[in-house]
Amino acid sequence: MCGLDFQIYDTNTWAFMYLSTAGITGLIVVGMLLLTPENRWLGRGVVLGFAIALILGTLPIRKSVGIAIEYLVDLRSDHRTDLSLRFDD
Repeated sequence: MCGLDFQIYDTNTWAFMYLSTAGITGLIVVGMLLLTPENRWLGRGVVLGFAIALILGTLPIRKSVGIAIEYLVDLRSDHRTDLSLRFDD
């Protein structure tokens, strides 16, 4: 373990999480506009289940990317001098 306390970045990921959720929602809406099921209620149920599974299934990945982006932003902005990139050979 490297000892990096990444929990301090956990609350700063709201922008990436919001934008990625909006992007996923936009893709779902476009899919609903392009596909027309024969049974509307069945189609709505499938879309609802797919949307919930997609948003919840990608949550850990999106959260990890958001934390990594926040870390890199802090690294580049010189707010914290104790941060650095480490390249393992």
